[in-house]
Amino acid sequence: MLKLEHVKTGYGSMPVVHDASFHVKAGTIMALLGSNGSGKTSLLRAIFGTLPIMAGAIEYKGQSIVGTKSYRMVEMGISVEDIRAELASRHVIDHKVKQEKMT
Repeated sequence: MLKLEHVKTGYGSMPVVHDASFHVKAGTIMALLGSNGSGKTSLLRAIFGTLPIMAGAIEYKGQSIVGTKSYRMVEMGISVEDIRAELASRHVIDHKVKQEKMT
């Protein structure tokens, strides 16, 4: 469904992601994990076209999406879920519940 082949992207002439390749099949969930500065956000920006790719291919359902406007991608069903805020709020709630149980 979503396929990246040998994608290279970066800022200006400085590549930050080299040779990223993966295939996400329909009906599956993928998590992009890595340490700070490893290129996760840059790769997502490249998929959504907000960061140009320097090399490689990005396809959705067998068609190239390189250069596709982000609103068109949403119409196609492509989206990203950033759960940092949700995880942070859960942590705060868990912490408050633990504090209330202690008092």
